Amino acid sequence: MGENELIYKTKPTYNIFIRLFSKNFLFSLGLLVIIGWFTMFGFVIVDPHISMEKCLEIYIQINICVFVLSILLLLIIDKMNYMATTYELCSNKINFYEGFFNHKGVEINLKNINEIHFTQNYLQKFFGLGTIKFLTAAYDGQNNDNIAFTDIQNGYEIYEKIKDILLIEENGVNNEIVIETKPKYNETVCLFTSAIVKSFGSIMWLFLGLCWFALFLLPTMTFDNGKCFEQVFGIILHNSFSIVALVFLTTLIVINYLTKKNYEVTNYKVYSNQLELNEGFINHKHILIKIENIKEIHLTQNYFQRMADLGTIRFITAANDSKSIPGTSFNDIVNPLAIYTKLKQIHVNKND
Repeated sequence: MGENELIYKTKPTYNIFIRLFSKNFLFSLGLLVIIGWFTMFGFVIVDPHISMEKCLEIYIQINICVFVLSILLLLIIDKMNYMATTYELCSNKINFYEGFFNHKGVEINLKNINEIHFTQNYLQKFFGLGTIKFLTAAYDGQNNDNIAFTDIQNGYEIYEKIKDILLIEENGVNNEIVIETKPKYNETVCLFTSAIVKSFGSIMWLFLGLCWFALFLLPTMTFDNGKCFEQVFGIILHNSFSIVALVFLTTLIVINYLTKKNYEVTNYKVYSNQLELNEGFINHKHILIKIENIKEIHLTQNYFQRMADLGTIRFITAANDSKSIPGTSFNDIVNPLAIYTKLKQIHVNKND
C-alpha cells in the first residue's frame, strides 16, 4: 500500500428520522419546554387574574410556532451541511471536510489517533448507517466532538479497514490476540452498582414530566382561580408513593434485563499492540485503542464485585481523563487481578 494512498472516500447520508432524534434536536425540544414554563409563569405574574384556559392556550400556540420553525430551520441547515461534507480515508491519515456556511478541513495522521469509536444507535442500525469517531490528544470526543465520520453507509466495514491498518506492526507482522474475555453478569453487582442509581434518576425525570404534562389536564378540571398549581401538585403528590414504587421497580427490571443482554454480546480483546471493545445489544459500539497511547490503567472493585470475584479495568488515554471523561472500561470481568497484571506487563513492554 503506497504512502498517502486514498483507500475510501464517502459522504454522510442524510436521514430525517435520525436527525430528528439527534442530540441537537432533543436539546432544542428541551429548551422549548423551559421557554413554555417561563411563558406560563410570565402570564400569571403579569396578570394574576388570567384564566388558566387562556394561559394554556397562549402557551401551546407559542410553543407550536417556535417548535415548527426551529425544526424546519435545523433540518434545512443540517441538509445543506451534509451535502457539503466529505470524508477520506488514506493509508496513513484521514481527511475531514465540511461546512456549507463556514468551511472546515481537518487532517489527522493515523499515528496520532488515540482511540477509534464506531457507534450505531437503533435508528442508524435500522437504516444501515453508523458513525466513526476519532479521539486524539486535541479532540477528546466531548468538548471537541466534531472529528467523526457521521451517518456513513458501510460504517463497520470502514472501521474494520482502519483497524486492519492499525493492527499491522512496523515490521509488517499482524498482531496476535493476547487476552480475550467477556463480562460476567451478576444480579447483585448490577443491582447495587447501576440499577438503583438509574432508577432514582428515572423517578426524578418522571416527576418533572408529570408536573409538566399535568398542565394539559387543567382545562378538563375545575379549579379555584389562583390555586390551580397547588391543586395540580396536590393530585400528583397524593399518588406519589404508588407512582414512585412502580417506576422504581420497573426501572430495576428493565435495567437488569438490558445489562444481561448487553453483556451477552460484549467481548474484550487485547492484542500485542491494541485493545478492542465490542458491545451493544440495542446500540452497537466498537472501540479500538493503541496500547502505547494508554496513560493509566485502573483496576477497581467495589464490595459486591469483590464478593463475586469480578472487577472493572479502566483505560485512560490523552483523549480523556478520569473525571469528566471516564475512558474505556472492561466491566465486570472474571479474575480481574490476573488480567490487570498481564495488561500492566504488556503496557510496560510496549513503552520501554
